[in-house]
Amino acid sequence: MTAPPRRAAGQRGFTLIEVLVALAVLAVLAVMAYGGLRQVMVARDRLVDSDRRLAAVQKAMLIMNADFALAAARGVRDESDRHWPALTGGADSDPQVLLRLTRAGRPNPAGLRQSGLERVVYRLRDGRLERLVWPTLDRSSRTSPSPGVLLEHVKRVRLRFLQAPKAGGGPGPNWLSQWPVAGAASAEDTLPAGLELDLRVEGLGRLHRVFAVGGRG
Repeated sequence: MTAPPRRAAGQRGFTLIEVLVALAVLAVLAVMAYGGLRQVMVARDRLVDSDRRLAAVQKAMLIMNADFALAAARGVRDESDRHWPALTGGADSDPQVLLRLTRAGRPNPAGLRQSGLERVVYRLRDGRLERLVWPTLDRSSRTSPSPGVLLEHVKRVRLRFLQAPKAGGGPGPNWLSQWPVAGAASAEDTLPAGLELDLRVEGLGRLHRVFAVGGRG
């Protein structure tokens, strides 16, 4: 019988305990690496979501700025033959409605013979700031709006309206929580000089903006 080969001098294998310890260390390192990677991925997702919401806010502000700058002093009649002033806000029969206004600049790429005015309504429903557009001003029961969502996760929207100063000067800016001004002569055909928007969006906090109305400013 031949004797088993001897190991070279100075060579020895790993014991079972050493292998288990090495595996345990590798497992701990793997868990730590996974935790760090997960934190990086969570932070990345939050940053992407924040950037997406910020881009949505910027787009919404551009749309609102165009709507208010192109506001027109033209009242409308709805499908119930009820007359609405050119711009109303602050008090509405529908608590979800924030603002109603007539604006110019209706797109007409085909060059059709049609009015350049359209009716726009802003409303807050289920945390979504929505913008509805009617292609006709004096609409019938068959007229339906084109809806769109400007912002999501909206917690609060507050509006104030700047009353244009009277001729001859007077006190400082007069901000009102409702428009048109109650009891003012020809109030239904007048527009505020400006509009203040106070918006609170989840994840972005409070946003404040003042817009010129009807090309003022």
